[in-house]
Amino acid sequence: MKMKPLNELFSVEYPKTLVFSAMELDDQGINFVSSKGTNNGVVAKVQRNLDYKEYPANVITVPLKGTVLWACLQTEPCYVAHQIAVLIPKVELSTQQLMFYCLCVRQNKYRYNYGRQADKTLKALMLPDISELPSFVAGLTAPDYSEMTKPFECGDHLFNCRAWKPFRYDELFHIERGTGPRKQDIQFGKTPFVTSTDMNNGITAFCDYIPTHSSNTISVNRNGSVGEAFYQEISFCSTEDVHVFNPNLI
Repeated sequence: MKMKPLNELFSVEYPKTLVFSAMELDDQGINFVSSKGTNNGVVAKVQRNLDYKEYPANVITVPLKGTVLWACLQTEPCYVAHQIAVLIPKVELSTQQLMFYCLCVRQNKYRYNYGRQADKTLKALMLPDISELPSFVAGLTAPDYSEMTKPFECGDHLFNCRAWKPFRYDELFHIERGTGPRKQDIQFGKTPFVTSTDMNNGITAFCDYIPTHSSNTISVNRNGSVGEAFYQEISFCSTEDVHVFNPNLI
């Protein structure tokens, strides 16, 4: 697979010192992005100030400390706090491609455990070349939630609760434990790699291993975010921290 240093794909900027406490809140203002790991890094909306650089939508913000390398795509203009790198794509990329690169950057987070910062090495991170992005990235679309606003059909033939009875999971599913590989052993590829996270449908990377679990199954975390369950639409690999519920083997 063709890989490139991050700074060949993105221009990297480091905003000057800017702290949230110095800003004035304004519900109609501009997003202020910090190094927090929630809400896409956005703390609040603040008043515009010509003394500070305003970044446009579709840049990626990458904390260099705090939640290190928790890359987020900013879909609105924003101010960016210090100790955060701003990645500006050198060629036009779709929203889906930018989000995929966010995931690629995040997968390097383990390199910065124990308080190490990424300011000196971020530009050298190796990422897949644009030509190597999986074909499904271009086909991703936003979920259609319109059907969820419609009322359910409530006829007795669909929801006859009196006929319900308790059941054991193993009466409906063949349950097997994840078979690896380990996260530190994988290389970038096209097979989803499912771990015990509670985010991104359990997928933390895409690896070059042959899938060990079939599609149309449910992954359930047995460690980490215990009990989180996700439907896996395509074949995948997983760690031993995941149980796989397969209805096709019953």
